[in-house]
Amino acid sequence: MLIEQSIGNIAEQLAHEIEANNPHENGVWIKAAKELRFPYWDWADKDVPENGLPPVLYKEKVEIVAAGGKKQIVGNPLSFFSYVGGVPSDFSDEKDDTTGQVAYFSKWQKTYRYAYSTPDPEGSHIDLLQKAFKAGAKDLRRRVALLFAFNDDENPAIAWDDFSNHTAESKREIDFVNRGSLEGVHDTVHLLLGGNGHMSYPDYAGFDPIFFLHHSNVDRLLALWEWCYTEYWMESGYEHDGEQYPWTQARGTYAQVYNEQLLPDGPLQPFRTGQGGYWTSSQARFLHEQSYPKCT
Repeated sequence: MLIEQSIGNIAEQLAHEIEANNPHENGVWIKAAKELRFPYWDWADKDVPENGLPPVLYKEKVEIVAAGGKKQIVGNPLSFFSYVGGVPSDFSDEKDDTTGQVAYFSKWQKTYRYAYSTPDPEGSHIDLLQKAFKAGAKDLRRRVALLFAFNDDENPAIAWDDFSNHTAESKREIDFVNRGSLEGVHDTVHLLLGGNGHMSYPDYAGFDPIFFLHHSNVDRLLALWEWCYTEYWMESGYEHDGEQYPWTQARGTYAQVYNEQLLPDGPLQPFRTGQGGYWTSSQARFLHEQSYPKCT
């Protein structure tokens, strides 16, 4: 939501500049900027098993239409991100104990996907990424379909827990095999896109531009699920073996202490509404005019 707001603000600034310098296009660019929404990539689309990632997500150069209808070749901001001012000083390298590969986050000057295990890789290996993603795409489609296979008479809170978390708190177990969860599918996409690269590691994934298109699709699937199962919701807790339990944040966050109770109307820090208060989970349900992603 915050990045969509930021991009929208910049787009409107640029649109005003373009129209000021190109009076014959008045009304075109500003209108487009106001209608701009952050894009998503549907990695469960039927064409993905055959085609993999579309070129716009990895080609380093793309063609755009600029002011006056002129076509230009420009650097593709979706292919990688280069650190401004150098790599942050608190970045550290990560070793995959299974493969033995090292992701040299403390030395890599930009983001990579499927990089070779070296401090100075020649680039992302898109051929390896495409091979892995095509191989996993059919299973992704199957798992997304299962997310929409809930019965109509399930316990609302437990159904929400099953759908939203790969470790269902109400069952005390991880489910990657049966019905699965949106979070489990989300995690798999991270690994398929990253390989030995940024998307495979939570602390660094957000630096890869594809992170945001991936998460936009996760948000889209959540919105679709909400409309299919309007009664299924976290509520204030759940029942397990005849006992009532609250939802908790076991590991805590920067804004929540360990095992803090989670409630539908609890604050979703740091996300603020246009009125200055924090968004709540209840407010973020359903895409009507008073709810997310509308901010004022």
